Amino acid sequence: MGCGASKAPPSDEQPPPMEHRPSKEDTIEAVAIVVFQLIDVNEDGTIDIGEARKILTTIETEENARDFISTYDLDRSGMITQDEWVTYFSSMAESIGYSDALRLLKGLVQDIRDKESSCEPSTKA
Repeated sequence: MGCGASKAPPSDEQPPPMEHRPSKEDTIEAVAIVVFQLIDVNEDGTIDIGEARKILTTIETEENARDFISTYDLDRSGMITQDEWVTYFSSMAESIGYSDALRLLKGLVQDIRDKESSCEPSTKA
Protein backbone atom coordinates (compact mmCIF):
# COMPACT_ATOMS: atom_id res chain seq x y z
CA MET A 1 0.00 0.00 0.00
CA GLY A 2 1.21 3.50 -0.80
CA CYS A 3 1.77 6.43 1.50
CA GLY A 4 -1.48 7.57 3.13
CA ALA A 5 -3.46 4.65 1.70
CA SER A 6 -5.49 2.51 4.03
CA LYS A 7 -7.21 -0.79 3.67
CA ALA A 8 -10.96 -0.38 3.49
CA PRO A 9 -12.88 -2.69 5.81
CA PRO A 10 -14.84 -5.45 4.12
CA SER A 11 -18.35 -4.28 3.23
CA ASP A 12 -19.99 -6.56 5.82
CA GLU A 13 -17.95 -5.09 8.70
CA GLN A 14 -19.17 -2.07 10.61
CA PRO A 15 -16.69 0.74 11.25
CA PRO A 16 -15.41 0.86 14.81
CA PRO A 17 -17.39 3.03 17.23
CA MET A 18 -16.25 6.59 17.68
CA GLU A 19 -13.63 6.44 20.41
CA HIS A 20 -14.15 9.93 21.77
CA ARG A 21 -17.35 11.85 21.73
CA PRO A 22 -17.18 15.41 23.05
CA SER A 23 -18.30 15.65 26.65
CA LYS A 24 -21.01 18.06 27.72
CA GLU A 25 -18.28 20.20 29.25
CA ASP A 26 -16.33 20.27 25.97
CA THR A 27 -19.49 21.18 24.05
CA ILE A 28 -20.36 24.08 26.37
CA GLU A 29 -16.79 25.35 26.17
CA ALA A 30 -16.68 25.14 22.36
CA VAL A 31 -20.02 26.90 21.91
CA ALA A 32 -19.09 29.56 24.48
CA ILE A 33 -15.84 30.26 22.60
CA VAL A 34 -17.65 30.64 19.27
CA VAL A 35 -20.19 33.05 20.79
CA PHE A 36 -17.38 35.01 22.47
CA GLN A 37 -15.59 35.35 19.13
CA LEU A 38 -18.78 36.63 17.49
CA ILE A 39 -19.10 39.38 20.08
CA ASP A 40 -15.37 40.24 20.16
CA VAL A 41 -15.54 42.09 16.84
CA ASN A 42 -12.11 43.74 17.11
CA GLU A 43 -10.54 40.36 17.97
CA ASP A 44 -8.50 41.69 20.89
CA GLY A 45 -9.47 38.81 23.17
CA THR A 46 -11.89 40.83 25.29
CA ILE A 47 -15.46 42.05 25.10
CA ASP A 48 -15.94 45.65 26.15
CA ILE A 49 -19.04 47.80 26.57
CA GLY A 50 -18.79 49.14 23.01
CA GLU A 51 -18.70 45.68 21.47
CA ALA A 52 -21.59 44.51 23.60
CA ARG A 53 -23.72 47.47 22.50
CA LYS A 54 -22.80 47.07 18.82
CA ILE A 55 -23.54 43.37 18.64
CA LEU A 56 -26.36 42.55 21.03
CA THR A 57 -29.88 43.85 20.34
CA THR A 58 -30.93 43.42 23.97
CA ILE A 59 -28.37 46.01 25.09
CA GLU A 60 -29.92 49.35 24.33
CA THR A 61 -28.43 51.62 26.96
CA GLU A 62 -25.06 52.24 28.57
CA GLU A 63 -26.50 50.89 31.83
CA ASN A 64 -27.58 47.64 30.10
CA ALA A 65 -24.08 47.33 28.66
CA ARG A 66 -22.46 47.82 32.07
CA ASP A 67 -24.81 45.20 33.55
CA PHE A 68 -23.94 42.78 30.77
CA ILE A 69 -20.19 43.29 31.30
CA SER A 70 -20.43 43.00 35.09
CA THR A 71 -22.29 39.69 34.81
CA TYR A 72 -19.41 37.96 33.01
CA ASP A 73 -16.43 40.09 34.13
CA LEU A 74 -15.25 37.86 36.97
CA ASP A 75 -12.13 39.89 37.82
CA ARG A 76 -13.97 43.24 37.59
CA SER A 77 -11.52 44.68 35.04
CA GLY A 78 -14.29 46.28 32.99
CA MET A 79 -13.86 43.79 30.14
CA ILE A 80 -14.72 40.14 29.63
CA THR A 81 -11.90 37.80 28.67
CA GLN A 82 -12.54 34.55 26.84
CA ASP A 83 -11.49 32.60 29.95
CA GLU A 84 -14.01 34.50 32.08
CA TRP A 85 -16.74 33.90 29.49
CA VAL A 86 -16.04 30.16 29.29
CA THR A 87 -15.73 29.85 33.07
CA TYR A 88 -19.05 31.60 33.56
CA PHE A 89 -20.93 29.37 31.12
CA SER A 90 -19.23 26.20 32.36
CA SER A 91 -20.27 27.03 35.93
CA MET A 92 -23.75 27.95 34.75
CA ALA A 93 -24.06 24.62 32.93
CA GLU A 94 -23.19 22.78 36.12
CA SER A 95 -25.77 24.68 38.15
CA ILE A 96 -28.74 25.02 35.74
CA GLY A 97 -27.99 22.14 33.39
CA TYR A 98 -26.23 21.85 30.06
CA SER A 99 -29.38 22.15 27.96
CA ASP A 100 -30.34 25.44 29.58
CA ALA A 101 -26.82 26.84 29.30
CA LEU A 102 -26.72 25.93 25.60
CA ARG A 103 -30.14 27.53 25.17
CA LEU A 104 -28.78 30.78 26.64
CA LEU A 105 -25.76 30.71 24.33
CA LYS A 106 -27.99 30.02 21.33
CA GLY A 107 -30.16 32.96 22.42
CA LEU A 108 -27.09 35.20 22.28
CA VAL A 109 -26.32 33.94 18.78
CA GLN A 110 -29.89 34.71 17.72
CA ASP A 111 -29.56 38.18 19.25
CA ILE A 112 -26.38 38.75 17.22
CA ARG A 113 -28.12 37.57 14.04
CA ASP A 114 -31.07 39.86 14.73
CA LYS A 115 -28.73 42.81 15.19
CA GLU A 116 -26.86 41.97 11.97
CA SER A 117 -30.06 41.59 9.97
CA SER A 118 -31.39 44.91 11.28
CA CYS A 119 -28.21 46.56 10.01
CA GLU A 120 -28.15 44.92 6.56
CA PRO A 121 -30.39 47.38 4.65
CA SER A 122 -28.25 50.33 5.68
CA THR A 123 -25.04 48.60 4.53
CA LYS A 124 -26.30 47.81 1.02
CA ALA A 125 -25.90 50.60 -1.49
